[in-house]
Formats: sequence, C-alpha cells, structure tokens
Amino acid sequence: MKLIELIEKHERQWGTEHYADRPKLAEVLAAPVVAFWLLANTKEKREILTVHPDLRDVELTIAKLVLRSSIDLPAKRLVAVFIGGELLKIRGFKVVWSYEDGRPYDG
Repeated sequence: MKLIELIEKHERQWGTEHYADRPKLAEVLAAPVVAFWLLANTKEKREILTVHPDLRDVELTIAKLVLRSSIDLPAKRLVAVFIGGELLKIRGFKVVWSYEDGRPYDG
C-alpha cells in the first residue's frame, strides 16, 4: 500500500465534498504524518484522512479507542498511518498503570 494510492482513492471517493477538518491536498502531501480512518457510523465505506506534525495525536486517538471501547462504539477505525511517506504498522502497545494519586505502579 502506497501513500499516493490511498490519497488518490480518497480524492476519488470524496471529490469536492467536504468533511470536518478535511485537509487540502497540498497539506496532505506536505504533512509529516498522514492517517487514514474508516468511519464506523456511516453506510458508505469511505475513509477520511488527518494530518499531524508527529504520531502523538494518532497514539492518543488509538488509546481513547481502546480505553473507551466498552463504553461507546468507536466512531472511526484506523486504516493506515504514513510518516514521511512510508507506511507504519502497529507492532503492539503498552499499558502504563498508575495509582489514583498519580504515583507510578511498577509491578
């Protein structure tokens, strides 16, 4: 899967339609991090994309999806993340525990 292929697919699917915070093509091509998301609450299987200065926003969204999934169904699902035009894969994630008062749990 190549970034340019997903960008082209996105442009074909959305055309001139807009969604909240849809970046312009020039912003997508210049962004350090581009994430593609499949919207879960629509009949149409179209992806949206987001641009980010680094991976922190994407990581935060993934953490929220995991931690809140038993309460609310996620509104979107991560499809792909590119950094510098290269596809990244999630190899795993780590849960970091702390006590209610903020002290770290080292067990």
